[in-house]
Amino acid sequence: MVARSLFDFLDICSTKYSERDAFVFGDTHLSYSYFLGVVNRLANGLSSLHLQKGDRLALMLPNLPQFPIAYYALLKLGLVVVPINVMFRENDIRYILADASVKGFIAWGGFGRYLQNAARDLPDCRHHIFLGSPANDGQSANTYAGGIDLTALISTPARRAARC
Repeated sequence: MVARSLFDFLDICSTKYSERDAFVFGDTHLSYSYFLGVVNRLANGLSSLHLQKGDRLALMLPNLPQFPIAYYALLKLGLVVVPINVMFRENDIRYILADASVKGFIAWGGFGRYLQNAARDLPDCRHHIFLGSPANDGQSANTYAGGIDLTALISTPARRAARC
């Protein structure tokens, strides 16, 4: 099987190296098979948003396992990933969201205030998905498309690293 996309490459690696580490973050090790399973679950949840292949979704996530999971889930659905630097604030974010004509975003909850203010005047940017800490709007940030709690999926990985 020849990889035609990054997601295909992940699928192939998951078959060939299912129990090998795909990602290591601190003491948490995510095997290829576990990682692919979480990616598929998020992609299935996101599919309920009825986005079309080629639609753009922004990602504003810190360097945590949630970033590659969300990234690969978007790739699986044929969506275009628009990364946003976590150091950007409202004006920069608004420019990127408008310029890329994004349909929504997946962001770390701590950035919620900046993203919601930036997207306020953008009617096409209607899907706001927050991970991690509160979205600063009084509601839980752990609400996801399809009811998938990505933070819970990551906090209970299939395998933990042994300390040397």
